[in-house]
Amino acid sequence: MDIWDRIETDRVALADYLDTLTAQDWDAQSWCDEWSAKDVALHLLVSPTMPKGKIFGAFLGSQFNLDKMSAKLIVASVEDSVIGLEHMKNVQPVLGNRKRIAGLRMRATDADWSTGDGPLVEGPAQYVLAAMCGRRQALASLSGDGVESLRAA
Repeated sequence: MDIWDRIETDRVALADYLDTLTAQDWDAQSWCDEWSAKDVALHLLVSPTMPKGKIFGAFLGSQFNLDKMSAKLIVASVEDSVIGLEHMKNVQPVLGNRKRIAGLRMRATDADWSTGDGPLVEGPAQYVLAAMCGRRQALASLSGDGVESLRAA
């Protein structure tokens, strides 16, 4: 039996738990020096989401230092969020993102990204992206004067 099949229940339980975390929980200091809870979660995603060759290459490129490798991969994940935010802000047909965020200033608090003018909606990139795409559950993790406008959109 494959190891991933054997631990599926634990992986689902972890995902369910992570889904309950607030923005403050994600930013909380973990038991790992200089790592937030979000950093630890991203670190746990490396093995199941990256090909072994890519992991080895990243490890080699970090002089076989696990902390350096993890830090680079965490930054790359935040960069991926920015690419997603930048693309999705202009999507209008079908999803209606451009219209939904019109007149609002959207800002990611964990990445160097913002767009628009008007009342502010801010929070972690994953929640900004989800709210931009119409996922109302994400609004609870966002703050700013524009959240209520986004909720009404």
